[in-house]
Amino acid sequence: MYKKNIALVFPQLSGGVKTILTKLYQGLKSEGFYVTSIPLQGNNIPFIMYKDLTYINRLREFDVVLFLGSIPWPSHIFIKDAVVGLFLNGFIRYELLNLIKHARPRTGLGAMFLLSYWDAIRNLNKFLNKIDFFICHSITACEANDIHGRYILLPQFVLLEEVKLFNKLTSDMNKYSTQKGNRVTIITYTSFAESPRLLKDIHIILLMRKVSKQVRKNIELIMVDPRRSGESVKHMGNLIVRYRGFVPKKLFLKLLMDSDLYIECCIDEELRYSAIESGLVRTPVAKITYHRYIDRQDYDENDIILAKRPEEFVRKVTEYISHIEYYKDYYSRRINDFIITRRTWNYVKKNLINRII
Repeated sequence: MYKKNIALVFPQLSGGVKTILTKLYQGLKSEGFYVTSIPLQGNNIPFIMYKDLTYINRLREFDVVLFLGSIPWPSHIFIKDAVVGLFLNGFIRYELLNLIKHARPRTGLGAMFLLSYWDAIRNLNKFLNKIDFFICHSITACEANDIHGRYILLPQFVLLEEVKLFNKLTSDMNKYSTQKGNRVTIITYTSFAESPRLLKDIHIILLMRKVSKQVRKNIELIMVDPRRSGESVKHMGNLIVRYRGFVPKKLFLKLLMDSDLYIECCIDEELRYSAIESGLVRTPVAKITYHRYIDRQDYDENDIILAKRPEEFVRKVTEYISHIEYYKDYYSRRINDFIITRRTWNYVKKNLINRII
């Protein structure tokens, strides 16, 4: 058991980043660390920065200060004795540039300020070395953010308590029921961020349109997009596309459990948390990984339906749907086994713990 004091500093968070905060807090607490969450209140960046600067003296009392949400707020420059870490999420520069181009004026101005600040802090830290280490979900994420050293890989993980909870949720469900008849349900979850590492809605629909032309079953494709409001439906032959906006966690898990396949949108090596949740409820996962990133994966084609090219994805998903009575059982077990053996906190924590102590 470790007795160091750790501060987790973050602005208002939502979605996947909020999930990371909660799980990291619980994981570090389970190791015996004294962990304190320090939220930076406020809706505008100048006020968040001001609030952060008021915490300088307080942050100096900690042994380790971890900044979540990808932005190292100004206080990190003035922390002398504590170890400082920054948790990076996504492709920061690219995503901020997209906000500048496409978001509403106020949001675009905020993104412009953050991008200028991010570039300035990154250049400053090349000389001051105020950030001792970076945390990334994948090697590709670090490279995309121009981080090539002093980083720790911490892929999406689950806690043992989560595994028990998901087992309880799925224990009474017959996942391999044939009551759907000639219909197959496929689900995917997009993102708030627009990033080159994510398949767009149109890409997924085009892929599934090709699949639908090669199978005799009816395919229902559920696209959960947190940027949308309301629901809509499109009919394309034997393919039905249902668009859903943000859905509460319980409803999303039910949609996952009722689905025959989850499509992961990332084309780098990362599995997002929605894919991890899919595996926990024993819904198989399909994914395209660009060939450059294949060797960086900790999973393979035995664990998920894995393709290097779109045409390979279409072929493999077509094969899966055509023989779903066999493949669903197989891939359900494989993805679940992968998560509980390779993606638990106890399995992934080593590098982070060693850096903190």
